[in-house]
Amino acid sequence: MIRFRNPSSSLETILVSFERLYSELKNKDYFDNDDIAIVLAKANLMASSGFIGDAALSLGANKDRSRDKTYNNAKMFAEIYRLLGLVSVVNDVSSNYRFTYIGEHMAVPGANKKAIIEECVLGMNNPNKIIDVSYDESVRFFSCVLLTMNELDGIICRDEMILGPMNVNDNSPSEFNKMLQYIKDVRGNYNKLQKDLESLAKSLQGNKRGGMKLTSVKNCTRFPISVLKYCDWVKNINLNIYGRSVRFMKLTRHGYETVERLKKMKDIRLSDYEICSDRQKQALIRLGAFQMLVRARFNLGSVETELEKDREEVYDLLKGKEILFSPYQTLEFSVVNKAMYITFEAHSSENKTKRLSCYSKTCEKAVSGKAESMRMEKMVNLKKELITDEVLAFTEHVRVLYKSEKNRHKIIDNILAEHIADKKTEFYPLVETLFRIIGVDCHKSRDGVNGERWDAMIRDSERSIPIEIKSPSEEMYISIKAIRQALENKIILLSRKTYKTDNVCSTYAVGYYPPNNRAEVLDLISNIKDTYGYSIAVFDIASLINVAVNIILFGKGINIEKLYGLEGIVNIEDINC
Repeated sequence: MIRFRNPSSSLETILVSFERLYSELKNKDYFDNDDIAIVLAKANLMASSGFIGDAALSLGANKDRSRDKTYNNAKMFAEIYRLLGLVSVVNDVSSNYRFTYIGEHMAVPGANKKAIIEECVLGMNNPNKIIDVSYDESVRFFSCVLLTMNELDGIICRDEMILGPMNVNDNSPSEFNKMLQYIKDVRGNYNKLQKDLESLAKSLQGNKRGGMKLTSVKNCTRFPISVLKYCDWVKNINLNIYGRSVRFMKLTRHGYETVERLKKMKDIRLSDYEICSDRQKQALIRLGAFQMLVRARFNLGSVETELEKDREEVYDLLKGKEILFSPYQTLEFSVVNKAMYITFEAHSSENKTKRLSCYSKTCEKAVSGKAESMRMEKMVNLKKELITDEVLAFTEHVRVLYKSEKNRHKIIDNILAEHIADKKTEFYPLVETLFRIIGVDCHKSRDGVNGERWDAMIRDSERSIPIEIKSPSEEMYISIKAIRQALENKIILLSRKTYKTDNVCSTYAVGYYPPNNRAEVLDLISNIKDTYGYSIAVFDIASLINVAVNIILFGKGINIEKLYGLEGIVNIEDINC
């Protein structure tokens, strides 16, 4: 069975962590698991024993590396990045890494990261030359899952995925069809599904007693499920196929479109590559890497002439089709770089990449939309470090609405209506974006980081503010519960000292509507202030949208200094400049 590492159940956390690693380590000759652990712990992106930052490093440390929590978590991050083709091993040392050519493109400003990740996960294949694994399936997993779902009425549940695509050689049509028939036959028989799952777990190599725990088997699906959702290939749906309500994944429109695209491509596996001539191998490497980037919205017009020669070299193999082949996820780093005309020059303090021939400028070529992103950056008068893709997208959305509505209040009402059914996955990023537009360094907490009790944090060198967020799917009106949790956030922050703050600085609660029972909430806030001395401020989302729209359209901001001492239900007029 295929077993995916699970450093975090959130792909977003994994990608944010990659960006931080690239920023900190891109100039090193190579980096290792200790470097990864230090960077991610310092950036509060990795927890150990319920703590983050320096505390995570010290509490997780162990002379026995097999028991060093932060080191082993760093290893899991590294393995995921290797599977994605973003980093690769160098110097024939399993824990010495460099960023790959594809990894560099993930860091290009304005790059469509979701499009890149789609290409990377479709590029995953086994067997390969880059990672030794304990399973023997010959499979391109994510392609296999999508094609399987397409043949099974567009749906699959977690346990079916374990017993099906995670346990099949999809390079064999007969085995693939046999797997499909098994799932069709088992559907409706919940007891057999669970019995087969338990038998599989017992048969797998695991602990000293043999077998794997069933929970460990199921945990191997956390990464692939997060990928399928992140790429917008599937959505959740509850069905009664097994005589009870079971959570299924259902192909979205984009999922079906991806299936159709896969059917038209030529899938090149390691076995196909190895029987080619040297010239054909190098052509396949270049075509594989560059066509991935083209599909990820990069402009590679400068290398088109060279790629046309490569297409001619392997025409008999591809027959004019696009290639599904990710060289950095299949072959050794040095082999791929040689075909790509990439060399490295080591320096005492840093390492710089030297690219030769016409391939030297592709990373500098903007993705389609990068120029627009740069233009948008100038529209928002923010510090550069506060600008994210979400900030730019929200800014553009407001300006588009203004062109049609010409009315600030209607814009606010429209945006408010768009988010009335939000779950935390949509609402938390909105709160983060609005505070960033307001002008503070807000970061929503990452799923899976247990050391971050709060839902978001306004980071400050002296007065950091924890934020408790209630999405409308959880509660429409900010409640007593949110106030209590805002108090808990303040106490935990002062105790753990994850970010610097003081007793006087506020702690926030943010929700969709202001409290339904204002008097009850205000009494509790007052009682907390009298008892503990802590100030709790309450924002409804319409107020934050109001401030952000004023900033975007009219350059009218608020007095940032007043944010740190707010108390009670916030009236935006009280903090306007």
